[in-house]
Amino acid sequence: MFQITIDPLIEYLQSMPPELVVIFSILCCYSSIIFVTKFLQKEGLYIYSVIAIVASNMQALKAMEIGWYDKPIALGTLVYATTFLTSDVLTELYGAKAARKSIALGFAGSITLLLLMTFALGLKPLNIDTGSEHQHFNDAHKALSVIFSPNGAILIASLTAYILSQLADIFIFSKLKKYTHNSYLWLRTFCSVSIASLVDTVIFSVLAWVVFAPEPISWDTLIFSYILGAYLLQMLIGLFNIPTFYLLLKIVKRA
Repeated sequence: MFQITIDPLIEYLQSMPPELVVIFSILCCYSSIIFVTKFLQKEGLYIYSVIAIVASNMQALKAMEIGWYDKPIALGTLVYATTFLTSDVLTELYGAKAARKSIALGFAGSITLLLLMTFALGLKPLNIDTGSEHQHFNDAHKALSVIFSPNGAILIASLTAYILSQLADIFIFSKLKKYTHNSYLWLRTFCSVSIASLVDTVIFSVLAWVVFAPEPISWDTLIFSYILGAYLLQMLIGLFNIPTFYLLLKIVKRA
């Protein structure tokens, strides 16, 4: 029987250097942002923001190793870093109020999905024998439990860091836009992302691994294993946000 599966693609990607897969992932994010901005405008950016927040929360369960850093880095950092670009684009094209609305939508989307999946997981697994033809349903239940049964402390830390860092990004970008008289887009983007990324990594790491953790980790481990790696990766993506932003504005103006 003919089957459609992405397993061969996954195996092929796993055979590549992780840095190359990261590039493909970021290009996918940037292409999506440009596409929704051109064809769906503000509403498209809202849609991307919600999807990116939900995806980054799930991807955070997976870590990756890259050659230039000797500590594992949470994968959700990649997609999450692009949400600062959507906030800046919304602020640039539609104003700070529209950008702040995306924060509310991202928060609401995350909570709604969590509630829906909680009710789904609240249904008991099938009462079947091991090896049954329906066993894959119970296997899926276990997999979904891993993804959608988050530690409450992690959830609170994640959403707190998300709200505060996005608000910081929008505030800094809009203020710099006012003071620079709509000039120096690269400077506005870099400054807002660099500060907002630091706010995000510090708040999440401190809350998740120190304040709410049953066994708090040392500050040395916190800084070098959790904060520094995530921040450097977000800053690297933040630098790529700048040329993407200029390209996006050119495409939008042509439409």
